Amino acid sequence: MKKQTIVLLSLFLTICIFQLSTLASKLSSSHKSSNIQRKAPVMLAHQWDKKSDIKGWWMSEKLDGARGYWTGKELISRQGNIFHAPEWFTRNFPSTPLDGELWIGKQHFSELISIVRRKNADTEWKKVRYFVFDAPEIEGGFEKRLDFARRWFLEHPNLFTEVLEQQICSSKEHLQRKLLEIESLEGEGLMLRRPGSPYTVGRTHDLLKVKTFEDAEAT
Repeated sequence: MKKQTIVLLSLFLTICIFQLSTLASKLSSSHKSSNIQRKAPVMLAHQWDKKSDIKGWWMSEKLDGARGYWTGKELISRQGNIFHAPEWFTRNFPSTPLDGELWIGKQHFSELISIVRRKNADTEWKKVRYFVFDAPEIEGGFEKRLDFARRWFLEHPNLFTEVLEQQICSSKEHLQRKLLEIESLEGEGLMLRRPGSPYTVGRTHDLLKVKTFEDAEAT
């Protein structure tokens, strides 16, 4: 009888250990999957080939900052890293995503990156501005999405946020003049957006970049 009891007890313990091991494995897998870094679902530009007709396209300055994607809850980089922006920096932001650029001025990229990558840099964040250039999940073409962003921040002001200025490109000559103007002020270049275009995740010909000098994308 004692032998039978010992066998049953041993079997019971084996089953318990197996179940605990299985549970631990599931919890570990769940933790790992929750920590997987996901890139921001952003729209990416092609280089303008200098041949495509861009008359009527929207034109804006290409800021030499860090891409900032507002998820509706937090601000993340293009690679999916969280920017630890102070609460006051994102105050009055909408619950819908925004796409934009974090920027502190021309030729200050390294300083910007040192600020936005740190966890406790509240004071330094006062130098940073967030330039919004799209609202990815708003229905409609580019103009409607941009209009949403403009109206939102008109009704819900934020001292550190602006909607990036856009103007219609009238010709290739107009584009060249604007590019020379921006580069003479140590700007990086121009961005072109096809009128009425949807927000497409990934690289698309609806978004073009124009720069005299090419460099590696840092964001």
